[in-house]
Amino acid sequence: MRRIIAINRKVYVRDGKIFFGNKNYPLRGVYEVWTTLRNIDTSSLEILLKRRKLVYIFDKQGFQGLLLPFHTSYGLWSEKITIAQAMAYRNIELKKKIEREIISAIIHNIATVFQWYIRKGLERNIVEEFKDRIRRAKECLNRSDAYMLCEARAWRALFFVLRNMFDDFNGRIRRPPADPLNALISYLNGLLYAQCLHAILLVGLDPMISFVHEPSPKRRFSLPLDIKDIFMPYITIRLAVKLRKRMGKNCFHFTERRGRRACYLNRRGRTIVVREFRKAMRSRIRGERTYNIIVREVENLGKCIVSGGRHEYRAWRL
Repeated sequence: MRRIIAINRKVYVRDGKIFFGNKNYPLRGVYEVWTTLRNIDTSSLEILLKRRKLVYIFDKQGFQGLLLPFHTSYGLWSEKITIAQAMAYRNIELKKKIEREIISAIIHNIATVFQWYIRKGLERNIVEEFKDRIRRAKECLNRSDAYMLCEARAWRALFFVLRNMFDDFNGRIRRPPADPLNALISYLNGLLYAQCLHAILLVGLDPMISFVHEPSPKRRFSLPLDIKDIFMPYITIRLAVKLRKRMGKNCFHFTERRGRRACYLNRRGRTIVVREFRKAMRSRIRGERTYNIIVREVENLGKCIVSGGRHEYRAWRL
């Protein structure tokens, strides 16, 4: 079974085949399609839904939504798993244990990505300041149960470093992103979020019940945010820093939105980012593909939830 990623190419379905760019595949061998509303017509969308294919929709900022066929076995969470997740969420001790493990892994991955991929060439005082801030974030994790505050301190430490690396980056600014690095982070986060949602649906967990981010009516699926943040330092930040050094202004579109400057990837920039993201998903860490690591991460969380905490959950660390 094949996933079609055609975010920057026209997609249409005819005679039992799906066409995009200069390629085409039999529709029966496709299980999901990543595209934009501009690149697909309504008749093709109708056929995909009738043939029980999941359609992930993207826009200029990243992941926008999911079209889920009403009649399908793939992409639906079971009642038993939803009940188990709800019970795990209501179990304060288990919820705190999962939350602490996820945030501990995030802080570890931020520190490791800095050490392996970002530190080179930085002034000594910036490196020491980052180390001091990360140390305080880890200490916070050991003496407080306000785990998200500890995570926020670790992210602020990383963004402090990035502010000193790029003159036009003034910290993490979303909706809209204010500069090229923020635009890269936002778009890569959207791709990573969709990948984590795919893994959650594949495993069969309920994407609406999360443990770090509070479930919210404004955000339909919050569990992918928990999983995304574990991999964000290695996938989003590492790629964003790498691509920011390579990509010129001709890869971005500058405009104004909500009374302030906004920056988005243009078609050329999105093509480069999607290509690099797909390479990252196929790349191997200790012999295992990154895509498989994300799926296995969700599986491990699922085992912990279904067992009521008897199966220990150990979040992925770089």
